[in-house]
Amino acid sequence: MIMPDKIDEKMLAPCGMNCMVCSRHCYHKNPCPGCFSLGASVTGRAFTAPIQKNCDIRHCAQERALSELFPSELSEKAVFRCAACSDYPCSLSEALEKRFRIRYDIDLSANNEEIRCAGAEEFLRMQKEEFTCPVCKGVISIQDQECSICQMAK
Repeated sequence: MIMPDKIDEKMLAPCGMNCMVCSRHCYHKNPCPGCFSLGASVTGRAFTAPIQKNCDIRHCAQERALSELFPSELSEKAVFRCAACSDYPCSLSEALEKRFRIRYDIDLSANNEEIRCAGAEEFLRMQKEEFTCPVCKGVISIQDQECSICQMAK
C-alpha cells in the first residue's frame, strides 16, 4: 500500500493509534477501514467488521461525541478522541496503552499528548513522514517496522 499524500483524520483512532500504519490496514487486500469507519473498507468492499468493533474506547468516544459536542458540530466529521477528553487518562486508556507498550513498543500516551499539543492534522503529517518508506513510498507498519510493499525494515 502506497502512503497517501495526506492521511485522512478518520484514520486516527480514538485511542491515538494511526490506523493507516497498523498492520491490519497495511497488509490486506481488503484492509481494515479504521476505527471510525462504519463497515466499508478503503477499497469500497464490505469488510467483515472493523477489527475492534467491540472496543470499549471506541464506544466511549462515540458516547462522548454525542454528549459533549454541540448539536451543530454533530455530523459525519464529528469525532471524539482520548486526547480531547477531560477524563484522560482513564482506566480504559491506561489498560490499552499498557498492552500497546508491551506488545508493540508503541506509546499511545505520547501520541495523545502530541495530538493535544499539535492537533490531529499535524500529528498525522508527522506520522506520514515517519512511516513512509524512503525507497518505494509504501506504508511502514508500526507493529513490525517493515514496509508493506518492499518489506524493507525501518
